[in-house]
Amino acid sequence: MSSRFAFVAAGVLLGATGCTSCDTGALLASVERGEARAIHELGETGDPMIPPGVRVNLHCYDALKALAPSLRSEDPFVRILSVESVRRLGQRAPSVFRDRTPELLDGALQDALPAVRWRAAWALGRFKLTRPALHKALEDPHPRVAERAAWALGQARDRTALEGLARALQGRPEVVAQAAVAALNRIHTRDADLAAWREWAATREAAGKPTQAKPTQAKPTRTKPKTKASPKPKPKPKAKAEPKAKSKPEPKAEPKPKAEPKQAKAKAEPKSKPE
Repeated sequence: MSSRFAFVAAGVLLGATGCTSCDTGALLASVERGEARAIHELGETGDPMIPPGVRVNLHCYDALKALAPSLRSEDPFVRILSVESVRRLGQRAPSVFRDRTPELLDGALQDALPAVRWRAAWALGRFKLTRPALHKALEDPHPRVAERAAWALGQARDRTALEGLARALQGRPEVVAQAAVAALNRIHTRDADLAAWREWAATREAAGKPTQAKPTQAKPTRTKPKTKASPKPKPKPKAKAEPKAKSKPEPKAEPKPKAEPKQAKAKAEPKSKPE
């Protein structure tokens, strides 16, 4: 086994910068024969360390297709290397994997080796792609496989996986239950804890309803900091009312002259005495 790892280490050095000028036909032929060094070197062409502007003389679809026989190899080490190469190439061109080879890892999800199964689930999560085989992997007896499957379903925001994720909340190892919580939170765009989701799942099961709704009493684990209320603007001072102009006093009416008293009737002049 040590010589095999030394052989692969040499392949890492040869393919560390990616296959930018290699004989792609010979490389793909070596991959189809299941040669470990060639499989690793092929995976390096999809390594994100390669600048996107560098021209790689290799079609991603051809590379993924060449890896298909190695995924079914009798050598478990070759199968692990093949899944890792698929993941790297798929990350480099996720649309090619999703549109042309989405079923490529279905067999790896049912591999006899847990290390192959959880790596296949991890790769699908990186592509944000869901598959029926990924739903079955959620019930895998190996905790690592089920945890990666729950994570991948959450990355894909797969609402058809709600029933399986709800079952994963009960009777499964803590690592699987927490991964299911994270997936449900991502699908529902919430931030609820394990207890809240378990209560939700139990309520829905008791009512005999499908688990399609959000938990009604989800307890948020993080609280948003309270925003300080902006100070109320001070009321503007009222403009002083201009003093009313004093009205000039109306001139007093001149007093009417008093009516002169009627003169007493002139006394009758005395009658002249007779001379």
